Amino acid sequence: ALKDPDVPGRLIRVTGEATRIEESTYSYQIDLSDEMGNVLLVYVDKLTGLDLTVEGMDVGHRYTVAGIADMYDQQLELKPRIPADVVEVFPPVLRVEGSAPVNALSGAALPYTLTVHNHTDGPFTDVVVTATLPPENAMLAGMGEDGTAAEGEVRWTIPSIPPGGSASVHLTVTVTGSSGVVSLPSYAAWASEWPTHETDLPLLTFIGETVPIWAVQGPGFSSPYKLRNLTTEGVVTGIFPDLGGFWIQNPTPDDDPATSEGLFVYVGEQPVEVAVGDRVRVHGRVRERGAQTELHIAAPEDVEVVYHGAPTPTPVPVDPPVEDEAAAAYFEPLEGMVVSLPGPAVAVGPVNQYGEYALVLAEHGVDRVLHGDPTGLLVRVDDGSLVRHEDGSTLPYFVRTGDQVVDLAGPLAYTFGNYKIEPLATPTVITAPVPPLPQLPEPGPDEFSVATFNVDNLFDYRDPHPVSDPPKPSRRQYEWRLDRLAAAIKALGAPIIVGVQEIEGSNVLEDLAARPEIADYRYQGFWIDGPGGRDIGFLVRTDRAEVVGIGQYQAPEGLFSRPPLAITATVRTESAGEVTVYAIVNHFISKAGGEALTEPRRIREAEWNAHLVDQILARDPDGYVVVLGDLNDYYDSAPLRALMEGSTPGGRLVHTLAEVDRKERYSFIYQGVSQLLDHVLVTPSLAKRLEWATPLHINADYPLPRPETPDPHRCSDHDPVIAMFRLGP
Repeated sequence: ALKDPDVPGRLIRVTGEATRIEESTYSYQIDLSDEMGNVLLVYVDKLTGLDLTVEGMDVGHRYTVAGIADMYDQQLELKPRIPADVVEVFPPVLRVEGSAPVNALSGAALPYTLTVHNHTDGPFTDVVVTATLPPENAMLAGMGEDGTAAEGEVRWTIPSIPPGGSASVHLTVTVTGSSGVVSLPSYAAWASEWPTHETDLPLLTFIGETVPIWAVQGPGFSSPYKLRNLTTEGVVTGIFPDLGGFWIQNPTPDDDPATSEGLFVYVGEQPVEVAVGDRVRVHGRVRERGAQTELHIAAPEDVEVVYHGAPTPTPVPVDPPVEDEAAAAYFEPLEGMVVSLPGPAVAVGPVNQYGEYALVLAEHGVDRVLHGDPTGLLVRVDDGSLVRHEDGSTLPYFVRTGDQVVDLAGPLAYTFGNYKIEPLATPTVITAPVPPLPQLPEPGPDEFSVATFNVDNLFDYRDPHPVSDPPKPSRRQYEWRLDRLAAAIKALGAPIIVGVQEIEGSNVLEDLAARPEIADYRYQGFWIDGPGGRDIGFLVRTDRAEVVGIGQYQAPEGLFSRPPLAITATVRTESAGEVTVYAIVNHFISKAGGEALTEPRRIREAEWNAHLVDQILARDPDGYVVVLGDLNDYYDSAPLRALMEGSTPGGRLVHTLAEVDRKERYSFIYQGVSQLLDHVLVTPSLAKRLEWATPLHINADYPLPRPETPDPHRCSDHDPVIAMFRLGP
């Protein structure tokens, strides 16, 4: 029914198991799967305010989701509107659940409620419920008319529960202890029609007015008190106004290594005054915001300073294991606690626009982590803010790949899928020598060079400004960027053809071509307006080549937000005369919407490019065809395989970086992982003439530049990639 072409735009209701719950910058994506393996994407825009609804969901549970069906990138999505659109659905079982207060005072009555649910389509009869009494700190006070107690256990019998119905029994104990915890360690239920004894988690009630931090965090990846209100205490270890709160830590930890002793308190814009070393009592709601356990207050009065000058805990040195899953399990019990580096660590990526970078302890001897490598060793660092830095002027300090960092300590946060240290003070950075700007050779009279270069949102200062992000630059900022990009193109050896991505249009290509650094090469820009605002184009050296044809090739279903742009160029050589080259520049859809969600579209984009190559080869079987650009996927990814294997058997594309050392085969660094997103692929006829190819590592390893610096390093976030061919004998 979901394949009905009339479904998009309609209100529908679907039931399935949540097999994936993933958070992106602007949304949540949830996969609902049925028994046949069919998957429907539930897309929750964060602007809908359904954060609490998604936080209450768990992988492996079944839900009925209602919402508006929509088509995005030829994939059906379901978009819920309100919290009532998401309802948990239970399998046809007997289910028992218990509830109790999180706190009770000494001498007070402590009530328990045990509820049995019948999720089957038949009645349950002779339903038995049992509960083991607390072994300490409490004595039995009441169990209802139907309860009987013997040997530390209470038993009830419920005559019947109708299909879809439920029934509850009640138990009360008196708290006799003055501190500690009252535990209802076990309870169970069964029926004549359901002989299996079903159970649920023990119920813990803490004596006094607070719940210790270790209990709030719990032994797993989410809090057992998720979305409940409670009070806890701890010592303030770090205050981060730009993150909207502060961290607290329990100075007297429990003996369970699986539970964390730290917690983030979110206050938002509320005027809460605390200092490091304050012992505070905080009341709030437990949230799993971005999968980080937090306590959200409702008012400033929810934070009470008990006393000042408490000793702060000693930082825990961290040295995570190599494998990813093991590292996640290693960090989870430390979430929210103050941690530190036990020794020097090497940066495997530069500080980025969000103030983040990644380290590996120097003792491991790892100076670069490549895509496909285990990433467990990475220790990620944030700048204690949510600021997006436009240039280096607002960065608290600079870190480049290869630099060493020491004296780093701070609370361990969890944001956007990674554990990160939020430094309490600026660490010491021991800078590695900066290599001089490389200068690649220019093409000789019988050579042809082609490069791809994502120039990172090159927009001019003139109106209209076609995008909301980034903001329109000043004229001075724009010309500063042009000068640095021109120097980078010069360092590339002034390629005869440069495919560029993320440009505003022909105006910026003309401005770039006119910069003194490259003006002598007589570059000319070629561009056709695309539908997305961030376009692609070419710079072509007219002293060596002439463009004789240009076209934009959108797929029939409107697949591309940046349709491939193709040129036919005649390259002039000394020995071979005029040689025809076909070049197709691309900028595939990014992973920002979720890697799994967007990969099918990149595969189709690759297949369309293979189709374009087939069309060229049908006219010119030995044609020199280049497919290049920021393909937003890896060297060994499914989209690249589709591109290389999707053409006719005689025309399969060859990657020009196939023989480049793996440690050098990268053009972008994301969260400390070096990866190749920018590619130059050619037909076999041209591959036979390949002399060399390389990324030019002048950007990915470097932090945001300081304003006005003439150095072209980090003129973009991508390294350009170039290939050189000999067309003559």
